[in-house]
Order: sequence, then C-alpha cells, then structure tokens
Amino acid sequence: QNHAVGTYGPRVLEAVQRVPVVAGIANAVVRRTFFAHFCGGESLGEAVQKTNWLTSQGVGVIFDYSVERTAGEAGADETKKVVGQVLSTVARTERPELGMGCVKLTGLVRPGLMEKVAGLVEGRFDSEVDYGLLSTALNEEEIATFKTFVGRLDELCADAQKKKVTLLIDAEQFRMQPTIDYLSMVMQAKYNDKDNAYIYATLQCYLKVTESRLNQMTQFARNSNVKLGMKLVRGAYLDHETRVSLAANKPNPVFENIDNTHRSFNTAAAVCINGVREGTTAVVLATHNKDSVLTAIESAKMLGVDTHDRNLTFAQLFGMGDSLSALLRGEECNVFKYVPFGPVEEVVPYLGRRMEENRDMLKKAPEDMMMLKEQLWESIKSRLGVGA
Repeated sequence: QNHAVGTYGPRVLEAVQRVPVVAGIANAVVRRTFFAHFCGGESLGEAVQKTNWLTSQGVGVIFDYSVERTAGEAGADETKKVVGQVLSTVARTERPELGMGCVKLTGLVRPGLMEKVAGLVEGRFDSEVDYGLLSTALNEEEIATFKTFVGRLDELCADAQKKKVTLLIDAEQFRMQPTIDYLSMVMQAKYNDKDNAYIYATLQCYLKVTESRLNQMTQFARNSNVKLGMKLVRGAYLDHETRVSLAANKPNPVFENIDNTHRSFNTAAAVCINGVREGTTAVVLATHNKDSVLTAIESAKMLGVDTHDRNLTFAQLFGMGDSLSALLRGEECNVFKYVPFGPVEEVVPYLGRRMEENRDMLKKAPEDMMMLKEQLWESIKSRLGVGA
C-alpha cells in the first residue's frame, strides 16, 4: 500500500490539478489518504492538534503553510496572515523553543518578479535592499510591487525577532533562488544578532553553487556581526531543474549524480557545525539520509559540540523518517518534524514533490511512526522509573 502511495501518489495529485471536473472527488480521496498521513491538516489549528503528542515529548514542530500559488495581493495577504499566526501560536506555547515557522516567498510575490531581480543580485549580499540597483531593470510599477513584497517579509521577520521564534525562509526554484538568498541575508543582517539567529536561509545541496554560496553567506554574516541562520536540504526540484535547463540549453545547476549531492550536503553540514562550535552559526540539518545524520553527529562530537546545543537541530518530514528521528532522540539531539498544512487542493504540488522525492521511504512510513512512538514511550518510562 505504501509503495503504491509513493509510486502513484504524485500522478494522482497531478491529475487533481489538471482535471478540474473531478478535482472535488480526487481531493476527497487525497484528503483521506496521503494528505492525512503526511500533512498536519487544512488549518493551523488542525496542525497544532495533530502534533501535540510530539511536542509533549520534546520533539519540535516546524509549521509550514505549504500553499503554492502565484501570489496576487489577496493571496500574499493571506500567506502573511497565516505565517504571522504560526509565529504567534508558537510564542504562546509552554515550550516555544519546540516550534518554528517557515515561509515560501512565492506566497508573498509573483515568481516572475523574483526571477527578474535574480539576475541583478546573483552572488551579492547587502544589509538592505539596493533599490537603485533594482531600478536598472525594473519599471516603477515593479519597484513598487517589490517594495510591498519586501515590506510584508520585513514585518514577518520583525515579528519573529520580537516573539523570539525561529522563521525559516524556504528555498525554491533555481531561477529565483538568488533573490531569495539575497533577501534572506538582508533580513538576517537586520533581525539576527551576535548570539541569536531568528531568521534562517535555506541552501539546497544538490546545487553546484552550494559551497560558494555558503561561504559567501558565512562571510557576510560575520561582517554584519550576526549569527548565521542556515537550513540545509538536499533539494526538491530535481526533475524541474533538469527539464528547465535542457529546454533553455543551459548547464544543469544540479549535480549529475547523487554521490556529489551527498558529498555537498555533508561538507556544508560540517562547515555549519564548525560554525556552531565557534558560536557564529545556527543550523537545521533537514535530511532523511542516515549516513549524513551519523556523520553530522560524529562531527559534532569530535568538535566538542553538545548534540543538544540549541544551535544544532535535525529535521525530518512529518510522516517520514521517524525511525531516524527516534535514533536522533536516542542521541539526545534536537529533533523537529516538518509539518505542512493548508487547503488540500493548494498543498498538493508540495505533497507531490515530497512523495516523489522520498518514494522509497514511504514503504516503511507506518513502521517508522511506530518506532518513534515506542522510543518516546521508553523515554517516558525511564523518566518515571517505570519498568518494562
């Protein structure tokens, strides 16, 4: 059954998007099956309720409003409102350190505008947006729209700092990623400080530019006298990036083989863990790869970094990789589950990529969940002094 979910699930989700006539019926099926297993619900309230059992046992939750759409004004306002609600909800909990928010910038502005800016800011970082530079390629209306977009993002980042809640800025397609990286560092320079990272950028380690980009970001944060906030992932747009580069007759920005991606992730993780040791970096290692997890733990121990250091966090997707989460709990690491939520018909593109990306892992998802619950129960019994 779970193999079928991984193999055919993305095709079903794609069909939902392409055949509006049957979308209602298809969405009902999606809602009862893989959406129910891999998502927190259609609202933030549902996501909080569904994950209470995790936070009650010390496993953190990253609440991800996973709606992907071309953001008009109404859509951008809705995204900002919901992400703001995430920050407020986390701040009000008994243990706010066990909650994070995240934001996709395509929920705040249309992708085309970020693509247009990307060519201007590629390879550079500033402490504030250089609108003089942007005006060389954008017209007055586009500048005004971009300023409104940056204003929305700035309000969210200011709110995260005020409430002392971590806000992760997600990575997206390569063609707009330079803009996302640029704005991530503008916000870090403004709202992180020497001791605390409230705003995190995200690097996709399947990209060939990862090493140089990380070095640039690290140096910029040091020059700005702020702690670098970094989330590392392998990447979720592999097929898309390959297809786009072929169509445009451009070099593929993604590594040609998985071994290079593994090497890239592990190298970046080592750099960031060393930054944790130096007190200059806070990192979220978002991975389902056991070898990468074990390598990171070994690296931390060799460098004298406490595996429970608040600046070193591991994360897996909700409903996947739970045996790995249990292993990390056993090592007393900070463990978070990445929990997407939103209206089912608008979350399906995200869910489809996750299922395709992690097809092999889906085969053992229920067994993973049981292992995590058993590990948590053993932890409870140990603390209470209860025998087996």
